[in-house]
Amino acid sequence: MGLRVEPLRSVRGFRLTGDLDFFGIEGLREMLRPELHGTLFLDLFNVGFMDDSGLGVLAWALHGLQKQHGTLVLWNPPRSIRRVFEMTGLDRVEGLRIDPP
Repeated sequence: MGLRVEPLRSVRGFRLTGDLDFFGIEGLREMLRPELHGTLFLDLFNVGFMDDSGLGVLAWALHGLQKQHGTLVLWNPPRSIRRVFEMTGLDRVEGLRIDPP
């Protein structure tokens, strides 16, 4: 299915649609790189699958935002993705917010 990345209209960030996996992350990383400051929103509602590469790019973005004292907000992640963040402990890392809680 691939990954489609679209800018959000109401806040600074992106809507991700499709699979957050090895094949889609390089393009995503390049789109995120200039946005790693302040608060960055990622709408994950339409993400069907995330592998370790997808988790890695989100952790990379979070780390980049932390260095700038920013925040990564994950909107509406599917239960499976939320569970990965809980299992790895990333849901408790400063600078990450998952909405709704």
